[in-house]
Amino acid sequence: MTRRPRHRIATSAGVAALTLATAACGARVQPYLGNSAQGSSGGGIGPVTSAAPTSGGQGPGAPLPSAAASGGTGPSVPGGNTGPTKHNGGSGTAAAPTTLANLSPSNFSYDPQTQASYCTGSTGNRSSAPGVTPTSITLGSVSGLTGPVSGTFNPAPEAVQAAFSAVNRFGGICGRQLVLKVEDDGQTSSAHTSDIQYLLPKVLAFVGSTSDGDNGGVTDMEKAGAPDIGRAANANRSNSTNYWSVDGGSTVVKHGRSYLPPTIPKLLKGAGVLPKTMAFLAYDIPISAKVADTYEVLMHRAGVKTCYKNVSIPPAPGATMGAIVNSMKSKHCGGVYTVMDQVGNADMLRDMQSEHWRPSAILSTQGAYTTDQVGLAGESAAQGLRIPIPTLPLGDPSPVMQQFQQELATYQPNRPTNEFGTESWGDAQLFIYALLKAGRNPTRAGITHALQGIKNWTGGGMFGAYTPNVHGTSWCYLETVVRGPDFVRDWPKTGFVCDRHLVDVGSA
Repeated sequence: MTRRPRHRIATSAGVAALTLATAACGARVQPYLGNSAQGSSGGGIGPVTSAAPTSGGQGPGAPLPSAAASGGTGPSVPGGNTGPTKHNGGSGTAAAPTTLANLSPSNFSYDPQTQASYCTGSTGNRSSAPGVTPTSITLGSVSGLTGPVSGTFNPAPEAVQAAFSAVNRFGGICGRQLVLKVEDDGQTSSAHTSDIQYLLPKVLAFVGSTSDGDNGGVTDMEKAGAPDIGRAANANRSNSTNYWSVDGGSTVVKHGRSYLPPTIPKLLKGAGVLPKTMAFLAYDIPISAKVADTYEVLMHRAGVKTCYKNVSIPPAPGATMGAIVNSMKSKHCGGVYTVMDQVGNADMLRDMQSEHWRPSAILSTQGAYTTDQVGLAGESAAQGLRIPIPTLPLGDPSPVMQQFQQELATYQPNRPTNEFGTESWGDAQLFIYALLKAGRNPTRAGITHALQGIKNWTGGGMFGAYTPNVHGTSWCYLETVVRGPDFVRDWPKTGFVCDRHLVDVGSA
């Protein structure tokens, strides 16, 4: 197969350098704004070198906190539970079990030094599977680093790299350094397929792949039995037998129909802002339009009528949004749900402000959960924007959230994150747990077996309890809203709203 060199971004946690070397194709703004736009040029992401300690815990970088939650002990969510559930953030460092056989979600520590201590030394190590050598384990990530919504997905591989760098600092897992090879699919399915095929012989598994084009390569990964741990945008990926995640992926597909839990309408109702009518906006990108279609049906099931719909908006809509805002205003829409990135949302919010019109509920997808959104729209225009997320908010005081942000600051300095970063770091932790359970000489089948045995994983309280083996979608959310300069938790006041019931939202 002929490779596309412009997409290859190979990184090693052993040297801890996540180099996103490709300039953003068609990027409209720099992926990160203001003081955070370090090392970017022409909208692309420049090299980022993090402190990369060698084994044995020696090396540069700020010391990591030792306090980590004893994860995975959050509450089980019984079927049909529609009320808030409190997260279990945990406290203290989980003691290392005597043997790996005793390791479980309830005693797994998110502290990297403790993780490395579960299995040390290299005696007995051998090359047991693709990507596995006596001294290293290579993982793959295929993400949309460039393309129509450049910058949106970059935090995903950066977060995985931070997690791997942190554990490598203390010797890695069973004496092996974790190496991440990153490929840029340009947010196209064909390139995603090519990148997956290229990496399959070279990697044990895929961790943190995040892209609009992730419907490519699914068949190849399934056929190879390669575990795919990440956040899926497309339903064929999230419903595949080799797909795993801390909080699920796209819609659940059964007998050609798509299903979603009714959690997000319940959040709006709980917050007192569920409108009677709602507009639905999306880019002219297939998965963007599909998400708008499914959430339109979900809102209909909750009694919300459609007042306006436009799923043909060009990325970076600019002046186009003015006419769209006027259309929503003229139809007296009570709310709007957008499947746009921070650029399109910013254009919309500024036009709403200039038109002196603001519906009671302005809702967007979790890809826009980033402080860049507020800065790009302007603080006054961004007020009231709501984004439901399946994780604790950034800045939450829980020990594991603090661990995540400390690792980013140490190994990916000056690289702000977003919701995809939070989820991908959580997926990296899920992989590390499965890798430990797979034993000293891991195989793809061993990783898969470990993942199949996990129930009610909470990521140390960062997520609502989720069982990865269901290959489903998030059923636990909380809602954030822009107040002042940033997003804050709005509803519920603690924990998550969880609901496992599934609602038919149309054909798959």
